Amino acid sequence: SFLETFVADTGDSFAPWASQLLRVVVDRASKHERCSSLYRLGALAIRAGTQCSLTPGDEDAFLRSARKFARDTAHRVGDFRDELLECACRVVLSAPLEVRTGQLAVLAPALGAALRLGSAHRPTASRAFDAVVTWRDDASDEFFTEDVLEKVLPEIGRYAVAARSRDVSVVIDKAQSAQARARARRMALAAQRADPHVSDSAARYLSRRAVRFLSSCGGEAVRA
Repeated sequence: SFLETFVADTGDSFAPWASQLLRVVVDRASKHERCSSLYRLGALAIRAGTQCSLTPGDEDAFLRSARKFARDTAHRVGDFRDELLECACRVVLSAPLEVRTGQLAVLAPALGAALRLGSAHRPTASRAFDAVVTWRDDASDEFFTEDVLEKVLPEIGRYAVAARSRDVSVVIDKAQSAQARARARRMALAAQRADPHVSDSAARYLSRRAVRFLSSCGGEAVRA
C-alpha cells in the first residue's frame, strides 16, 4: 500500500526502478507462486513502467518481462483462491495494451476467474468489467477472433440474470450440484457479512453492466 501511494505521487521518478522491480518479481514469483504480495508488486511495476518514460532498451526488456509475468500469472490462477486470487487477477486486469496485445486468449482465463471471484467481492467484479470493456474496445478483432468473449460469456451471463433472482448470492451457477450451490450460498452469506460492497444493489448494478456489455457486442454475443 505504501508503494502504491508512493508511485502514484512520484510519477517518472519511479521509472528507473520499474523494470528492475518487475524482473525481481518475475523471478521470485516463479519460485514462490503463492505469495500474494508479489502479484501486487508486479501489477504495480507494470502499471508504473507503462506510464513512465523508459529508454528504448529498458522499454523492450520491461515489456518482455511484463508480458511473461502476465502469461505466467494467467496460467496459475486456476489453483488460487481468495486474496491470492484477487492479487493475481490484478496483474492481468490492469495489464496495459502493450502487454495484452497478441495474448488475449492466454489471459482470458484470469479474466473469467476475476468475474467468478467478483460474485462475492464487488471491487473485483467492477475491475473485471472495466477490463472486459477495455479489452474489447482496444483490440476488438483479437477479442472476437480469438474467442475471448466465448471464454468469459458464461460468467458475464450469470451476472446478467442475477438481478432477477432473490437469492442472497450475487451469482449462483444453476448447473452446480445441490451441495455445491449450498456451499456457494454459505460463501455468499459470509462474504456479505464481511464485505459491505456485496449487496442487492451491487447485484443489480453489476447485472446492468453485464446486460449493457452484451448488448454492445451485438451479434458477436449470439454467435459466441
